[in-house]
Amino acid sequence: MTRRALIACAVVAAWVSGSTIGSIAELHEAGARTPGVVLGKAHRGYTPDPTGRRTITILAIGSDARPGQNPLASRADSIHVIFLHPRRQQAVIVGIPRDSWVSIPGLGTNKINAAMASGGPGRMVRTIERNFGARIDYWAVTSFWGIGRMVDAVGGLQVRIPYRMRDPFSGSNFRRGLHRLRGRQVLAFARDRHSVPGGDFGRQLNGGRVFLSALVQFRKEYRENPSRLLAW
Repeated sequence: MTRRALIACAVVAAWVSGSTIGSIAELHEAGARTPGVVLGKAHRGYTPDPTGRRTITILAIGSDARPGQNPLASRADSIHVIFLHPRRQQAVIVGIPRDSWVSIPGLGTNKINAAMASGGPGRMVRTIERNFGARIDYWAVTSFWGIGRMVDAVGGLQVRIPYRMRDPFSGSNFRRGLHRLRGRQVLAFARDRHSVPGGDFGRQLNGGRVFLSALVQFRKEYRENPSRLLAW
């Protein structure tokens, strides 16, 4: 198990390094054509604790960039902070509503989703750290099309939908229960804030449900076939 875990970490580290450099370069050149997710360190010189005792904190941002726009310079449509504790094998996901009125470094007081639009992931990191007291280690930004492509690349996600959903704005049209969703359907589920209880708060909960569904599915597939790590 130790050897398998080390191999998995090595593969993930190589993938993260390669895709991060490539994706950032493509973003500046091709804008919205870049697929997938862009990853970066929140602070220079940060290295994860090799013992796994220290919590790793990731700021996950869904950009509302449209085709032709740069996802790193657009508003944050979805904001989640993920706390991982490797040694304990525990994680917590906290959703932050995009319309939260907060203090943004260098911008004054505004909706939190304006932080990335005005200063990229770096300003969003500083905004989270200032207002919520959580030190961020990594940030990850994806787009509407990026989420869809990633979900399709792993063969879709099984998501338990807690209630009837029908929203012409996001495109959601689901019955309650366990469903196998493709990329566009996952996006519609996660974006719906009109037919869910609590509006934007309900949407944040459903965004967290997508993360948890992906984690459960990844663990199941990895146990059955460790080579599935490469697809993920």
